[in-house]
Amino acid sequence: MRHEDRGGHLPVHPAEAGRAARRARRQAPRRAQDAGRTLSGTVIDRFIERLTRWIEIALAAALVIAVILNFASVVGRYVFGVAVVGSDEVQIFLMVWIAFLGAAVVTWREQHLRMDVLVGFFPNPVQKAVRAGEAIALFVLACVVVWQSAGFVRQMMAVDRRSDAAGMPMAVPHAAVTVGFLLIALIALRRLRR
Repeated sequence: MRHEDRGGHLPVHPAEAGRAARRARRQAPRRAQDAGRTLSGTVIDRFIERLTRWIEIALAAALVIAVILNFASVVGRYVFGVAVVGSDEVQIFLMVWIAFLGAAVVTWREQHLRMDVLVGFFPNPVQKAVRAGEAIALFVLACVVVWQSAGFVRQMMAVDRRSDAAGMPMAVPHAAVTVGFLLIALIALRRLRR
């Protein structure tokens, strides 16, 4: 029977201390590897979370600007009889950016509409496999869209195509597709690594 010493610690038999030390040495590399993986995962996740918050702020600002432009356009047209030139185009371009950057935010937050009732009945390993399959499919699809849309943006830049009323480069609204799906591809890749 063991008795506590004055310091409140149990006396340890030398053989037990040796076994504990050997066990700690064997587990140290595994713990360090796990800690490194967790650390890098949390650093990446924190970066993406911070980026997502900034994107949400930018999206809110873009929505406010679009509403103000719409209000100014309506007041100018119906009250003063003067049209705000290009405001309709700028509103549409802002909405395009809101849609595609918003899709990236929703992808990171995993808030897309999905039919997962059936998957919930499967065992955990099957659910993980389905989630991995979703991430792979999303990554491939997003990469295809990025490739195609980036080519189109390059074409718009090469011919310097501009919008009719506002005179904005048409590469700007088309780049929203590229940027949004690039973020979605990176998020899908991050999900695969989890």
